[in-house]
Amino acid sequence: MAKDDLISRSAWFCLAAEGQIDDTPATWRAHTQERQLNIAVLTATNEQACIWSDRLETVIATSEPPRWPAMSIQLHVQSWSTPLTGTYDEIHVMGTSALAFELHEELAAHTELLSLHCFLPQKAPSGFSWRSEDELAAFLVNLVAALSGKAHFGLLWDDYRLHHTQVGLRQGTAARSEHWDALLQEVSRLVIASSSATSALLFLDGQQLTIGEFAEAYGVLEQTLPAKCLISVGTLRGQNQQYGFSLLLTTSEKVPIPVNTQDQDNTA
Repeated sequence: MAKDDLISRSAWFCLAAEGQIDDTPATWRAHTQERQLNIAVLTATNEQACIWSDRLETVIATSEPPRWPAMSIQLHVQSWSTPLTGTYDEIHVMGTSALAFELHEELAAHTELLSLHCFLPQKAPSGFSWRSEDELAAFLVNLVAALSGKAHFGLLWDDYRLHHTQVGLRQGTAARSEHWDALLQEVSRLVIASSSATSALLFLDGQQLTIGEFAEAYGVLEQTLPAKCLISVGTLRGQNQQYGFSLLLTTSEKVPIPVNTQDQDNTA
């Protein structure tokens, strides 16, 4: 799907949610059908499972009305030591450096998308690399909120699947700042270092976010990344006075994640 198609569809759904337009382009009507996503999160211990359940269930339980096509999320969280039953649209496995390799194939049989997350300095050739658990948590909270329709500019499941199928190494990061210009500069610094990117999935959050800032961030990605790179930008207002972002880049070559500048808070 072309970049222009993604941005146009995002803009249409945002305006439709605000009641500013009524017409639905025929090619997008399938995306307005209500459906349920089944997502599993697997951790090394039961204690970790409780922590992840609290983080993500809070987002799902939020009473804010959906702005996007209705999509409910059924979340299942457990330790990977307990045999998994059922099938899922996606399974997230946290800290895969401790996961027995034999379980990979077994888990893949339960899902369309298997997301294996590890934390640096561990490496995940076929998964997702993060600098910390907090940064992964920031990304997943935003992902769940966007997929469940709670974003102003959100993310459709089909578009997320398209990002997930891009070939390359996946590396993620997150940061916060009191100043929009500083946050945008950090995003720009990260994408400049990713000249071989095949996919960029960016979530912005903050109480004061505007459509103009959404467009500005999208413009930075579009102007900096390769022409064939798939780009999606989601915005979530939230209650945080600071601006924040979480960014997942897929690259055809390994690109080390730069260290954040000193004037930014790197906690998610």
